[in-house]
Amino acid sequence: MTQSFTEKFRHKLSAKNVTAMILFGAIIMVFVFFGMPSQQMGIGSVAQVNETLISVADFQQEEQRIQRIQEYYAQMFGQPMALSAERQKMIRRQAAESLVNQELLNQAASQQGIQATTPEIVDHIRQTPEFQQNGQFQSDRYFSLLEANRLTAADFENRIRKQVAQNRALQLFQVASSPNKVELEKTNTLKKTKWNVAFVKFDSEANADKIKISVSEISAALAKSEFLKRAEDDFKANQNKYQQKEEVRAQHILIAFKAGDATSEQKALEKIKALKSRSTKEDFGALAAQNSEDPGSKAKKGDLGYFSRGAMVKEFEDVAFSSPAGVVSEPVKTSYGYHLIKVTDHKKSETVDFASAQKKVAEHLLKKDMMDEKTKSISEALKKADENTLNKEVQALGLNWEETGDFDLSADSVPKLEGDGLAEAVFALSEKNKLSSDIVRSAGQKYVLKLKQVKVAELDAKANADDSIKQRKAQELLESWVDDFRKSSKVQINPQMTN
Repeated sequence: MTQSFTEKFRHKLSAKNVTAMILFGAIIMVFVFFGMPSQQMGIGSVAQVNETLISVADFQQEEQRIQRIQEYYAQMFGQPMALSAERQKMIRRQAAESLVNQELLNQAASQQGIQATTPEIVDHIRQTPEFQQNGQFQSDRYFSLLEANRLTAADFENRIRKQVAQNRALQLFQVASSPNKVELEKTNTLKKTKWNVAFVKFDSEANADKIKISVSEISAALAKSEFLKRAEDDFKANQNKYQQKEEVRAQHILIAFKAGDATSEQKALEKIKALKSRSTKEDFGALAAQNSEDPGSKAKKGDLGYFSRGAMVKEFEDVAFSSPAGVVSEPVKTSYGYHLIKVTDHKKSETVDFASAQKKVAEHLLKKDMMDEKTKSISEALKKADENTLNKEVQALGLNWEETGDFDLSADSVPKLEGDGLAEAVFALSEKNKLSSDIVRSAGQKYVLKLKQVKVAELDAKANADDSIKQRKAQELLESWVDDFRKSSKVQINPQMTN
């Protein structure tokens, strides 16, 4: 790479608002380097980047990688791991986009003459611990591991070649990203400043359901012709919402396995069969709590609650909706692993008319009206910085204040507040204006924010602001470089593989 190329990107960064970049963080691209070259687009390909096709095999491997990352974080934070079809579509789209970006980076690097030499590839392979025994490279071990993973030496070495070249591209951007004195001073100031932000999170529809409406209030509302007409119109516009959909409630046990690993899959199958056998004599919920690898439902004895058709992946759904209540299914294989499913209730679909549903419709509308009033009151209290009224309304809705805990202002994200627009709203707070100026909306949720505490601490002697700035700038420049290359490239993603 020439000096002019390096200087070009150094100049590109200096034109940015450095403070905003430090506050809100750069978008970090995580690359896993797969993707084999081919000649023409076909039904068996996931995407095409210029003349290179991305194979289904690579796509499936990337899909599993992203899924494992999500499962890891779900387990870390004790969140339920939804088995929804929509979540699977999202993962598939992420996998396709990730592979496209990887190939774009590879081609952009190659165009700039950033390549790995054969001796570098050989050295990389010889230094890989998985191919060593007692610290020495073993060719037999190398070839047997490749065979076990259905890879040829040429395929694997080509992947390593791409990985080395792409890592070199990142290193070159790091060279061009050394921070100046002003950036270091700003970063050190941000690192020393610790905030703790209190917040309330609520969903209008979910919280409206918690509001109590009496029978007399419903009857009084329906006695008014204007409200009755409104209820009829709402029923007509949202008739499906008031019908009884077919739903099942089920418990499940999940035993995961590594995709493409026959040994891992066989062990998972043996374990799920053993649990199936035990379920004839032991409580299914207790077995789920002890053995399931779905962290969310495991804490609830495998209970997934009620769900309708289309909410779960097809293999799981087909068994759940066809199984009688109280019977433990045979092992069911999905992209998540092997499951045992026990349906605990099955509600059949039922069509109702307005006369039968009017009380339910009225209750819904009255709850919505009350929630709208409370939300408006919260918004007005925030605009006036009226903390007393705000706290009364929050308490009236049965909501609780949570806290982010201490974080420094150089962080890429705010703990517990990682939705779109939330970081910006947090950093708009100040010691003078501790409350958010209005309700903050993100991903269907509403948030109230309050700066609870500000502390200035001494920097850890081991903290290296230079490295953190350099890494962030390099990642941002790398992403920008790939985006620019994409604009002049031909990129096609096969919709049949991502829907």
